[in-house]
Amino acid sequence: MTTFLSLFIVLDIVYMVYMLSRPAAARRKMQREKERQAAERQAKAEARKQEQAAAKANKAAKAVAQPPRKRGRPRKNPPKQPAAARKQAKPAAPVPAERPAPVPVEPKPVNNAPKTGAFAGEVVAFTGTCPKMERRYMVSHVNRLGGQGYDTINTRCTLLVVAENPGRNQLDKAARWNVPTITWEEWWERAFNYPAYVKPKPAEDDTVSLDQFANLIHNAA
Repeated sequence: MTTFLSLFIVLDIVYMVYMLSRPAAARRKMQREKERQAAERQAKAEARKQEQAAAKANKAAKAVAQPPRKRGRPRKNPPKQPAAARKQAKPAAPVPAERPAPVPVEPKPVNNAPKTGAFAGEVVAFTGTCPKMERRYMVSHVNRLGGQGYDTINTRCTLLVVAENPGRNQLDKAARWNVPTITWEEWWERAFNYPAYVKPKPAEDDTVSLDQFANLIHNAA
């Protein structure tokens, strides 16, 4: 029991000594850090002083080598000359070069000949679908034949071509404006000079009568 108490007392004393020595170690570490930082600041200050001294020495050497420049911006415009000098130095006005005479342009001949064709002087409109030709080709064909072709009817139209499935609005306008109408077959025959549908010729009768057969045999003999 006595041994245990003595061991406990010794451990307690060691712990107390350790705890008391910790602040002293911390203070010594902090002091060393401050000394290191002070030494770094002093080294930086000395380096800065050396750089400033070197810069001053370079500046002084440049000032000795080059003369000091006058302050202010250099003058861009030259000094004004007296009026007499300006009059003498004034160049003579250039003589304008002679322009060449304009070349006469011959007027283009005007074709006043009357238009010829199946639809000369007519304004033709179309409605419906033509089974043999598209409407745009029909319009261009009317233009080639001396007329004016349009996709739809207007007040200037003199003829309306009615194809399959015509528009009711187009027919009503044609009736209201008294525009004559024709079928697309009639337009085709007028534009191409042959009917839209050519009827096939009736096939010839190939039958032979008895008399004709007898004559054939007689001639063959």
